[in-house]
Amino acid sequence: MPNNPTLLDRRRLKTAQMERKIATTSFLILLFLIISLIPYFVTILLEASCGGCRGEKWLFALRESLLVFLFLNSVINPFLTAFRINELLHSVKIVLGLRKQHGLSGSGNFLPPTSVGNVGSL
Repeated sequence: MPNNPTLLDRRRLKTAQMERKIATTSFLILLFLIISLIPYFVTILLEASCGGCRGEKWLFALRESLLVFLFLNSVINPFLTAFRINELLHSVKIVLGLRKQHGLSGSGNFLPPTSVGNVGSL
């Protein structure tokens, strides 16, 4: 057995690294979602269970600031994902027209010349 990794071994290693990166990114997104949801739900439960707290300005300010934090989490998630996964960032740039696709599909296979500009045939 030669010490040099074969092309198939390198592809498997690259695929495993990509899957690990996607799993880590998904975990981070879920973690940030939970971190932003728990304080908001605690505030909602506090408002529902505390009759004297309902009209308080501090509770209203807390709830609204946590709601903004929750929405910011949703705004940041796509950027976090694109920042961590280079293939996704490359695809987003192609879709937005910031980068041209050079005749390669996402799997590394060559596309027929007629289908490069024709999205419907993919």
